[in-house]
Amino acid sequence: MSKFKNMLKISVIKFSKMEKNLRENIKKVLTTSQQKMNLNKIQKIMSKDAILANKGKIAIVAGATVLLITGGLTLTSVPELDNETSQILSTSLVSTASGYDVYFENYLVGSVENAEEVDQLLSEVIGQLNMKNNQVYALPNALEVKTSYDQSADLLDNEAFKTALYKTLERNIDELLVQAFVIEVENGTQVTLDNLEDVKHALTRVTSQYLPEDETYEVTEVDINNDASDAIVIEKVEDAEELALATAQPKIARTSGSGDEAYMSASIEPSPGIENEEVMDETVPDEGVQEVGFVDAVKVSTVFVKQDNIETVDVAVDTLMDFEEEQVIYNIQSGDFPGKIAEDHGMGLSELYALNPDLEENANKIQIGQEITITQPDPNLSVETKERITFEETFETEPLYEYDDTQYTTYSRVKDEGSSGVKEITANIVKVDGIEVDKVIVNELVVEDPTPKVIVKGTLTPPQFINPVPSGTFTSGYGYRWGSMHYGIDLAAPYGNNVRASASGTVEHAGWMSGYGYLVIINHGNGYKTYYGHNSNLYVYVGQYVEQGDAIAAIGSTGNSTGNHCHFEIRYYGEFKNPANYIY
Repeated sequence: MSKFKNMLKISVIKFSKMEKNLRENIKKVLTTSQQKMNLNKIQKIMSKDAILANKGKIAIVAGATVLLITGGLTLTSVPELDNETSQILSTSLVSTASGYDVYFENYLVGSVENAEEVDQLLSEVIGQLNMKNNQVYALPNALEVKTSYDQSADLLDNEAFKTALYKTLERNIDELLVQAFVIEVENGTQVTLDNLEDVKHALTRVTSQYLPEDETYEVTEVDINNDASDAIVIEKVEDAEELALATAQPKIARTSGSGDEAYMSASIEPSPGIENEEVMDETVPDEGVQEVGFVDAVKVSTVFVKQDNIETVDVAVDTLMDFEEEQVIYNIQSGDFPGKIAEDHGMGLSELYALNPDLEENANKIQIGQEITITQPDPNLSVETKERITFEETFETEPLYEYDDTQYTTYSRVKDEGSSGVKEITANIVKVDGIEVDKVIVNELVVEDPTPKVIVKGTLTPPQFINPVPSGTFTSGYGYRWGSMHYGIDLAAPYGNNVRASASGTVEHAGWMSGYGYLVIINHGNGYKTYYGHNSNLYVYVGQYVEQGDAIAAIGSTGNSTGNHCHFEIRYYGEFKNPANYIY
């Protein structure tokens, strides 16, 4: 072991396929040095039994022992050589390495003397290609550098090697990766574009889909490799012609691509919670869109891909705006009706009715706040707009009441219809993908005062009506009967039984009336009158005041009658009322 401590040097040599040349070289060295006595030992070293020719390695240790290394296994079975022979053999074997072969994707570019300069030469060549083609290129895999043992190989100087490498890469330009820009939405949607301007145009066209025609906003800045929330800047453009080209391009069928990608991240956080009062200063008089942003987190990154994986702006926009329908609950708003709701949400009326089966037959009965089901698009990239709008809205003031002491409390009459007022309202509106999701009123100005409606109401307690024939039997009700209207109720009882006053009042009629037979009419004041028909005998006279429950007639079957009964009616200002709703 002490011999190993005195090692002077170690030379590690890869065998080339030219094993024969190595053998001859070794023999020549040994002959010159008159070391024939060791020739058999060297030949044993070179035998395929001792090592795997072309795959093994020899380590020559000057002044020590020849070591055979195959596949990581060190063999020490070879006898020791003297110092002079080892030194000469080491020098001879080292000198057999001729240079380094450089390969691009298994294509031999050329051979160089110094492997350490290859990376620098590659960088210079890539720079030349970038300048010529106005691109930023990268290799799909690193150049492969192998030690060469071919003594006949020509070694290229740096300039010759650069020329050879340039031509090789130019011939295989489609194999190179090019720098591109990827837009990645947090839901996984990705599009890859050629340059930063294409990224701006694609995002601008997405936002423009949800803006009024007279409002134009443009993505003016995309800060790559910056994860701040303001990495994408969207600003208002005063001259709409600047965006005409980007927004007028038609959509085309969507395609998708993929490739080897190396990302450098730049993220945009989702829009913060909506706080209208803070987002828009209420003192700012300007109306229209105040702010445009993306609901979803968006990340813009540089990436190296194959050229055919880069998409056009049209395809990118189509992908970002692609959507699926989702069902959501919608609360009926003031002014809503089924047709408007369907149009506002991009639905057909039949589709709306299909989701809400009861809505069609009750279309005229919908109430503010009522919940219905609608569908709305859920695009891959959602856009949020914050707008300030001013609109007019009519409103009513509280009615004025006047009271009439001669009328019952059930009496009500509109004396003056009044008129609606008009308010000018300024509000901050938040929309997602064009659909309003929030509204905050920031200012109201009355431009026309309303006048109140005047309503006259009675103050008297209305009469309480009793059944005029308590012992009678209910035989026919109020409503259509036998093809005509029956304006009262029939109460059957034995002939001659008493008919009583349903409420206190003054007898207005006591006598015969066609159809009714013998009839009593009592006026109870404030528009109420009661009728008692088909009597056999009358106990009262016109002008007589009667109390509730007084006997006023006897049951009979006079006039248009089919049997002994009392036909009982209640009228209010001449309008027939259903007695069943009044008597107790």
